[in-house]
Amino acid sequence: MANERTERSHKRWEDHGAGGASSEPTQNMGNKAEGSTSQGESQLRQGMESARSGMAASYEQAGEWLSQYPAPAVAFGFGMGFGLGLFLALAMRPEPKHRSWTDWAMPDSVRDLPQHLRRLSDSISDSVSSYM
Repeated sequence: MANERTERSHKRWEDHGAGGASSEPTQNMGNKAEGSTSQGESQLRQGMESARSGMAASYEQAGEWLSQYPAPAVAFGFGMGFGLGLFLALAMRPEPKHRSWTDWAMPDSVRDLPQHLRRLSDSISDSVSSYM
């Protein structure tokens, strides 16, 4: 029984293998695949060209708008840059252990100013006492 199955599979392999009678449909499938690939490639190129022309038209339109309205364009650009910078600064700051209004309202250099002044006064007093 197992030998019959093996013989059948070998016979199928020989009939459908390389150079067999069924190699023509395989070649036809390969030709169809090549044809669909070239058709897809041409569609992709057409899509890229239409996107490129649309982008060029939008760029020209933006240039015309900027030349007609320079002050609002500069104000818009400044506002967008400031808003984006503020957003990124707030998003990238480290999370403090405890929250108070000074954590977000004052920079570290201002918040730590009393400690810096204390160290400065200590170093001045140490240097004066060493001369006396």
